[in-house]
Amino acid sequence: MDFQSFCMLETESLRTALARLNQNEKKILFLSDIAGRLTAALTDGDVRRYLLSGGTLEDSAANAGNHRPITATGREEAIRLLAQHGCIAVPVLDGAGRIMDIVLEDERQAEPHAALGLPVVIMAGGKGTRLEPYTKILPKPLIPVGDLPIMEHIMRQFRQYGCTEFHGIVNYKKQLIKAYFSENEEHFNTVWYDEEAFRHRRRAEPAEGEALQHLLPHELRPAHFH
Repeated sequence: MDFQSFCMLETESLRTALARLNQNEKKILFLSDIAGRLTAALTDGDVRRYLLSGGTLEDSAANAGNHRPITATGREEAIRLLAQHGCIAVPVLDGAGRIMDIVLEDERQAEPHAALGLPVVIMAGGKGTRLEPYTKILPKPLIPVGDLPIMEHIMRQFRQYGCTEFHGIVNYKKQLIKAYFSENEEHFNTVWYDEEAFRHRRRAEPAEGEALQHLLPHELRPAHFH
């Protein structure tokens, strides 16, 4: 891996950074000064938050970056930090703070989990009013937490336990949610359901578990929902 593809000068614009992030499989960049010293990490989530706060695409990428990224002094330490913090990538620095290497999450040796193999139902139709004004622009499932949207964090966690079949019930800004996951490189196996159908069924059958059982495919209808 050429780690330089994850590096960029801090003086470049956010517009340039976004273009680089779109070409970057991990959606993360590490910013450096002219001497190659690490100054910040930058994800697409950082960019979105900066733009929502009033920044522009012509501003320096350094303005939006995280200036306290997790770093290591060797590959072994970087792999340990990946497992400890669940990072996407950890830069390895020399004594002067220059980026010498970048260790990606693919190299993390995670402890094996018991494979559950169960389908997962995610209720993702709410407006997220407690997160306004952010949810005026993005639906709550796509609000970034660190480097990834909330919903993707949930799905990744379930996938660690062998759960690869997802069923999302959506409503508010549902097209944005569907578009994000349709273009996601992780290729989550997801079937979408319109919450309006769920609400209609719920009016007829007030018990939420009963309505959910009728909305979902037969194989996802256990004897009892809790």
